[in-house]
Amino acid sequence: MYVCLNKVFSRLLKKANIDDRNINEAIHEVLQGNFIQLGHNLYKKRIAARHRGKRGGYRSILYYRRGDLIVFMYLFAKKDRANITTKEMKELIEIARNYDINLVGNNIKKAIDKGILVRWNYEEQ
Repeated sequence: MYVCLNKVFSRLLKKANIDDRNINEAIHEVLQGNFIQLGHNLYKKRIAARHRGKRGGYRSILYYRRGDLIVFMYLFAKKDRANITTKEMKELIEIARNYDINLVGNNIKKAIDKGILVRWNYEEQ
């Protein structure tokens, strides 16, 4: 199982008030099926902010292909906005389709090696 961040998420994560353990908790919950399904292998997942709960925290959009790959794609603070726009959703669907076609087998590792994706060191809970 590969767990990765795309460049957009990685940049947004650096600015966010999120501990690594909160990301690991979110990954664990995704693997347990605790997420909101958006279609096209896209899901919305709450991530707690440091010293606050999920309610006052962040929302992430991720690509999840069971048993194979999780890619965190987008991140926003709940206090800043309620949801992503229709235009953003269409763009994420297009990226997800690209992942469906191109991120298979050895290509996942190649995308990591090229810096297209950043591998997350997930520690199971």
